[in-house]
Amino acid sequence: MKFVILSDLHIVPPGQDSHGVDTAARARRAVAELAANHADAEFCVLLGDLADHGSPEAYALLKQILSGLPMKQHFLLGNHDHRANLTAAFPDVAHAGDGFVQSVLDTSEGRFIFLDSHEPGHVNGVLCETRLAWLAARLGEAKGTPVYLFVHHPPFDIGNWMDEIKLKSPGLAEILKAHGDVRHIFSGHTHRHSSGVWHGIPFANVGAVHYNTGLRVGRTAGDVTMYRFPGLGYSGVVLIDDHQMIVHHNEFISPGAPLEPAMFPPGPMLAIIDAGGKLPGH
Repeated sequence: MKFVILSDLHIVPPGQDSHGVDTAARARRAVAELAANHADAEFCVLLGDLADHGSPEAYALLKQILSGLPMKQHFLLGNHDHRANLTAAFPDVAHAGDGFVQSVLDTSEGRFIFLDSHEPGHVNGVLCETRLAWLAARLGEAKGTPVYLFVHHPPFDIGNWMDEIKLKSPGLAEILKAHGDVRHIFSGHTHRHSSGVWHGIPFANVGAVHYNTGLRVGRTAGDVTMYRFPGLGYSGVVLIDDHQMIVHHNEFISPGAPLEPAMFPPGPMLAIIDAGGKLPGH
């Protein structure tokens, strides 16, 4: 099974930029790269902060950009988003029935749960009692089934000032551990890719389509270096089977020039593959 992820696009209305970045241009590059190289993915997860200020014009532009994706899309909200404006632009976005943009997707590899951590007026994420109860019910339905969880705000710390604006949701870890087979948590928000284990559950924090941050471990905003266009841009490409899951942090924008194909002639590599990984002549 294969799916792809786009996080933190921060689209603004046509003619504007976000922190000096043409976010629409970067998003178009991300979509074009996924369409060219990963069109076989089953779906794309839009992991929140899709618009920079949640304006209707930004979502209209986002809809136009996403039309280039050849696979179905599943939407999450981030702190920069606007719930009503997003759902007006994308009327097919799944709802939990209680006003939140939350949904479940049952796949060949398990249950995927998409959470809404957006709380108007807050930069940090929130899962209120209603949302936690919905999550607990969906997990209860999936006892004995692997679960993969998606939420814009990470519940875990990454070691810098972003930890002050993470997901604030006491009790989440206990709800997840009660299920017993939550395989992975995917989040965005930090504009940085990282991975680890939180309360025994592996996680992947996916880098941004917008600018991405360098790493300086510390507790103040000045301890994070901001990289902007034409700095790195990331999408995520995920592969799952019965025995493993791999998350590729996919650089659709890289400041390095590609190596010349002539440096890697196909003949020797094909010989190694045909020999079962052994060097020819050995």
